[in-house]
Amino acid sequence: MPTRTPLPQPPSALVPRPTAPPRPLLLVAALLGLVAAAVGAWLAVHPASALSRDPEVFVLRALLGPRATAAVVGALGLAGAAGALSALRAPRRRSRRLLVLALVEVAGFGVALQSVTTISLAGYLLAAALPLGVVVLLALVVRRYRRLRWPVLVGVLAVLLAVARSWTSATAALGRLGQALAAGFAAAAPRIGTTVLVVAVTAAWVLVVLRLLRGSEGVRTAGGWVLRHRVALTLVAAAGPLPYGLLRLTWLTPHPLLAPGGLSGEMRLWGLLLGGAALLGSVLTLGLVLPWGERFPRWFPRLVGRRVPVAAAAVPGGLVAGLLSAAAVPMLRMALLPAADEVGDGLTRLERLELALVFPFWVWGPALALAVWGYAQHRSVQGAPAPARG
Repeated sequence: MPTRTPLPQPPSALVPRPTAPPRPLLLVAALLGLVAAAVGAWLAVHPASALSRDPEVFVLRALLGPRATAAVVGALGLAGAAGALSALRAPRRRSRRLLVLALVEVAGFGVALQSVTTISLAGYLLAAALPLGVVVLLALVVRRYRRLRWPVLVGVLAVLLAVARSWTSATAALGRLGQALAAGFAAAAPRIGTTVLVVAVTAAWVLVVLRLLRGSEGVRTAGGWVLRHRVALTLVAAAGPLPYGLLRLTWLTPHPLLAPGGLSGEMRLWGLLLGGAALLGSVLTLGLVLPWGERFPRWFPRLVGRRVPVAAAAVPGGLVAGLLSAAAVPMLRMALLPAADEVGDGLTRLERLELALVFPFWVWGPALALAVWGYAQHRSVQGAPAPARG
């Protein structure tokens, strides 16, 4: 009677196991923790400062007030620095304690101490870079598709003629927009610096969590589900910026939606840039499931047909997903639960609900993170060697 030969089990070396975070990452986390502790101490000593009382700096401030929030910032910074330095001595033996600490740091800095400034700063920088991106994209397309040269040239000339006809007003609007942005960034420098610090601390501890959980059974199970549903998750993520992008485009019409009264020319231009950046983000998100997200399309010179590096999509996609997820709680707080000492903005409950739906960070961010994860796994499966057949 024939016996069934058991299938060979994969060697343990091929099964991914959790790995200790690299020493440079722990050193960065410790340094950032010390800086955060110093910021918390300064806020505690200066509770009446503009930075301490700014309702847009920390979402936790709306619940605890300036002094308690400063204490939380300092305590989390010191705990993170002490934990990271302790893990440097024996990272593998302290992996469980380090994981608990990392999760606490991510919850503290990534949720309780976040603010809407995080996503506002990212959106402003992307909108400022949008014109350059459009120029580069048109140059790449025209270089590859010669038959599109004349339509693109006619369109560019039409835009130049429109600008030339109203050169004085156009240059004046651009000048006022530049001055307003420069003045706004200068006035918000302390808030922006604090926000960048909080984002950096969160990113460092997120990387620690990922390294500690890498290869665990729970992560592999969740990864399988994400891989099976990556197309649906990507479509949800791509739909996230559409409400905001389409709404900003209405600023070019006589009936702008959710716009301040008396829109000036520079405000309409800035609204167009912000809306265009949002719509561009939707298109780029679709690249996570479309062919041009895996191989460079024909209009990329010298790269056509080559495989797109996974990091080229995963790193910026993961960064944006993290920023969106971090901004979810402060945006919902601002839209649905204003702080007691904030000046009323006159919005009704329905208008606040509309604001939460126009900025759906609470679903957009997690969906984009899962879509990027699914993309990375899909590319990893594609690049894996086929199993040998005996």
